[in-house]
Amino acid sequence: MKLPNEKDCIGLIEDYNQTIKSIEIHCEDPTNELERGISICKTYIQHLREKILMGCIKTKEDEIHFFKHIKPTIAGDCLFFFYLRHIVSVRSQCAFHEEKAYLLKKLNKSTRYLKKNLTLHAYYKNGKTNRDEEYFIRCNLKLEGYNNHPYSMMDSDFATSKDYLFAEFRAHEQLIQYLEEQIMHLDLKKKKRILAFQELITKSSLNWTANQVDFAELIYALKTSKSVNHGKVNTKELAAILCAAFNLSKFDVYRVFVSIKNRQKEKTVFLDYLKDCLVRKIESDYSG
Repeated sequence: MKLPNEKDCIGLIEDYNQTIKSIEIHCEDPTNELERGISICKTYIQHLREKILMGCIKTKEDEIHFFKHIKPTIAGDCLFFFYLRHIVSVRSQCAFHEEKAYLLKKLNKSTRYLKKNLTLHAYYKNGKTNRDEEYFIRCNLKLEGYNNHPYSMMDSDFATSKDYLFAEFRAHEQLIQYLEEQIMHLDLKKKKRILAFQELITKSSLNWTANQVDFAELIYALKTSKSVNHGKVNTKELAAILCAAFNLSKFDVYRVFVSIKNRQKEKTVFLDYLKDCLVRKIESDYSG
């Protein structure tokens, strides 16, 4: 049986590059695709490991090339799919107004990671080679190098000082690109929503026919019950939007609310009235 050589490893990475193109991460729910991507990466990593242990690397130059370029490519994609799967899972539980804040948080985290490793990331990005022997030869893996990838202590035959770190760089760069695209998409989607709302308001024939005090009761009920944005909404902004929706001239909702608080008897006259009307409607429909 012919032992694999470095050309076999290059052929494997070329095959991998073609296979991984089939992963579609820009669909509505990419969870299944991401899991398939992780599975593909793990399979190719295992094949590569077997080739290395069988002695396919014969020269120092081949070893540097493998651990600087080939392994980090597949391992980096695997990390990217893994991190993105978590992001997609959490994002699916966010309300629309919460999505951008969450994506920005993850974007900042990846950006901070690259800045934290600024010198080594520059080495990675600029294709430097002066410390390749220290970083990508297995016998040069020192104890302090385990801080970035402690698993290497248990698999030192398939790890060098910086191959895992280079995989992380690839993963975070892909995350940053993905997150920036998603944030731009959200901004565009929000803009379209605003334009659609403005068009709807312009054509609306709805008018608020109760009084301003009743309106203020409703505004504060929506805010304090956390029915809008889980309560994280500015009262003035909420009032302005609903005023526009019901063709009601803007007014000082705070001042009106003071008069509500100063009521001697019933504090929620309008809300009680709404409740009574709804109960009568339900009972009427039930009895009918």
